[in-house]
Amino acid sequence: MSEIVKVASVPAVPVFVPSYNYGRFIAEADESVLGQTLAVRSMF
Repeated sequence: MSEIVKVASVPAVPVFVPSYNYGRFIAEADESVLGQTLAVRSMF
């Protein structure tokens, strides 16, 4: 139960990854975003 409280108390942020004509870097950018210390609420 304490793990749920810890996860809920971590702020979550939306992330926008611009990628006009750079689709080959999307996977690397996504991995980088998901590796950050803040939780990702949504990615666009």
